Formats: sequence, structure tokens, C-alpha cells
Amino acid sequence: MTPTFARTIMHIDFDSFFASVEQQANPYFRNKPLGVTGSSLTRGVVCAASREAKKHGIKTGMPIFKARERCPHIIIITGDFTKYQYIHKKSLEIFARFTDLVEPFSIDEAFIDVTQTQRFFGGAKN
Repeated sequence: MTPTFARTIMHIDFDSFFASVEQQANPYFRNKPLGVTGSSLTRGVVCAASREAKKHGIKTGMPIFKARERCPHIIIITGDFTKYQYIHKKSLEIFARFTDLVEPFSIDEAFIDVTQTQRFFGGAKN
């Protein structure tokens, strides 16, 4: 008899996705306050802030000039959306190794149904 498992849906949300990708790709940005913007480095808003920037009160959607006021040493870069799409695609491929029930929600979020994987890996207690 096949055991029945409670339906288990995971929500994956990458923290500070654009900034985290940039810190992974460029060691210079690691452990430094980093803000990623859409286009302009002087006008515009912060699309993503690293954890280090968030410690200084930098928030998504904050105008760049305000981010610089709060954290004068913040590094502001223009985002590389081709790179983020690539990482998003690779993440979905990794999720698909465990289940074919993957639903992307945004570039940095997905829902995955891992109910059937419990047969192979056990439940949360294991």
C-alpha cells in the first residue's frame, strides 16, 4: 500500500534577488551596501537592495538620491536583466529535478508542489 502524504506546496522567494545575483557574480559587491536600479544611476529608484543596504534603511522603490542620503557609501548599479532571466531559468530547472509541478510567480518567486517527493526523501521530520 502506498503511503498518503499531506499536500505540501513550497513557496520559494529569493531575498534581494537582483542584488544577490550581482553580489554572487562580482565578489567586489559582496558584504557592501548595493542598490540595483532599472536604468539611470542618478535619477530613478532602487529596484533591489542588498541585505547590507537594507541595514541602512534602503528599501525597494526608494529614490536613488534618498538612498545616497541614508547611505553615502552605497554602490548603485544598473541591473542586468538578461543575467536575472538566466538565473531564473536555471532555478526553475533545479526545481524541475524534484517535481514537474512548478509554477513561477515572478522572476524571483515560484511555487512548487513537493508532495510526491516525500516518498523519496521523507517528510519534514526526516
